[in-house]
Amino acid sequence: MTNELLNNSEKRENIPLMKAILGPEIGKSFFVSKPLVTFGRGEDRDLKFNDRAMSRKHGEIIFLEGRLIIRDTGSQNGIKINGRTTMEQELEDGDQIDIGSTRLVISIPKTIIFDEVEK
Repeated sequence: MTNELLNNSEKRENIPLMKAILGPEIGKSFFVSKPLVTFGRGEDRDLKFNDRAMSRKHGEIIFLEGRLIIRDTGSQNGIKINGRTTMEQELEDGDQIDIGSTRLVISIPKTIIFDEVEK
């Protein structure tokens, strides 16, 4: 899965969306389009960021029991949600997520439906 594939917003109103508001990815949007999404600088990540302050395998977002959970997978610089460092936390609509030098705002719909394409 590439970031380019994720940028098509047609029929995506029920998919969580993260929009970069600070850092090298500013203005880009990233869909959390499957139950487990990995992110970082690494080529093998579902969401690949061009941010030197981010680890190759920085973290993951998991859809579990109707909740979105963000988890640090051993990064050097950690993850902050609304300014507080965390190893694992449930995400809420409007949360600001700091990963490396990138700041994202997440939009979480009331009903989440994942893309069939992403399986």
